[in-house]
Amino acid sequence: MDKPDKQLKLFFAHLVSVTSRKPNLGVYAKRLKSTLALIGAIVLIGSLVLYIQGWMVVRKLDPNATQVMGSFIEKTLGSDFAAASTIKIPLSDGITIKNAVHAMKQRAMGHGMKLVDRLKLHKEVTEKTRPYLEVFSFQAPKINPLILGYNWEIATYMPYRIALYQDKGERAWLATMDLGLLIHGAQEFEPDFKSQMIAVKDQLLDIMAAGATGGQ
Repeated sequence: MDKPDKQLKLFFAHLVSVTSRKPNLGVYAKRLKSTLALIGAIVLIGSLVLYIQGWMVVRKLDPNATQVMGSFIEKTLGSDFAAASTIKIPLSDGITIKNAVHAMKQRAMGHGMKLVDRLKLHKEVTEKTRPYLEVFSFQAPKINPLILGYNWEIATYMPYRIALYQDKGERAWLATMDLGLLIHGAQEFEPDFKSQMIAVKDQLLDIMAAGATGGQ
């Protein structure tokens, strides 16, 4: 018998021997169990790390952050970012724009807020039939020293603005940014600064209410 033939027969004999063996299910089961245990341990450790990190972040948030941001996201899904971050109220029946402007100026003075600018955007439109649009900028002097000592970025939200405008149906509205998102939407402010920001928010809403009702 030639040597190649002998080697070929030995190869086929070995192949038949290997394929005829019964699989060792116990070994496979043990390996599978070890693998699943390892995966489970990794998932558990990862979940624990994420939980701790999440807990550390949530602990720093304002107590109302979840509720405020949840409401904001819901509004955003139903409209857009600008609409969701805005508070607006219509002028009451019989209240003219002139009445609203006068009432807002008087109420702002009562709160110690300065009217630092009036931007009459409707006058920049060339069309003969143009809706009314004016932006009033207010400043709260009491909060300025706190901003300088606490958070410079807050200055980008100043001065505080109230828009007075007419929609397509010529109904007049007052609108302002929802400062609640700034106050409660992330990490909690220091107590003194937070109380002052809440006061500013309430004063702006009161100025709007005065304008909407003509100060009544």
